[in-house]
Amino acid sequence: MYSTVSVDNSIFLDNVAASVNHGFTMTTSNISFTNSTINYTLYDFLHKNTYEVDTGFFNLNQKSTLSIMKSKIENCRGAMASFIYATGKSQISIGKGTIIRKAHSPNGDVISMSMSQSLIIDNVTFHLNSQRNVKVDETALIVTNSRFNCTALNAIKALSQYVRIVNNTFEDLSTSFHLDGGKGIDCDCFHDVLI
Repeated sequence: MYSTVSVDNSIFLDNVAASVNHGFTMTTSNISFTNSTINYTLYDFLHKNTYEVDTGFFNLNQKSTLSIMKSKIENCRGAMASFIYATGKSQISIGKGTIIRKAHSPNGDVISMSMSQSLIIDNVTFHLNSQRNVKVDETALIVTNSRFNCTALNAIKALSQYVRIVNNTFEDLSTSFHLDGGKGIDCDCFHDVLI
């Protein structure tokens, strides 16, 4: 609580918890996560997971900030969100070649934000995730120069006032994109939408 953390050039391998999340819980805190790896390789974790843990790695609350750059995220698991869950006016920025792949949540999304400030994604690859990659509710969303492929559900679902999705690649999705439940983008937005 009320902390600032910098994680650089680090590896989190098979970091498994029994409750809340497998990584960081943040309350009014700031984390910079750069050139680092998160990966899960244990058979039971990947194939017999009971999803007792809410969030795969990061859980942000009450005006926390998270910056992820030049990192590789693989095989995260969580009940509400396989990688990140954020609420309470938190802010997230992910970019500079970060790769998020093979994440799974039985009921959630890879990244899920609700009633937060913003999610900014630039130059990120989402690959082979078994659920929706990004879901925002009452959170500004900016997605640029990113790649979404082989996704089971919508690549992006936005219920927000400000959405900007520009210069991205959506590939190997089973249906075309449209603003009404499309496989690529499902946007139920109030105004200020640029796609």
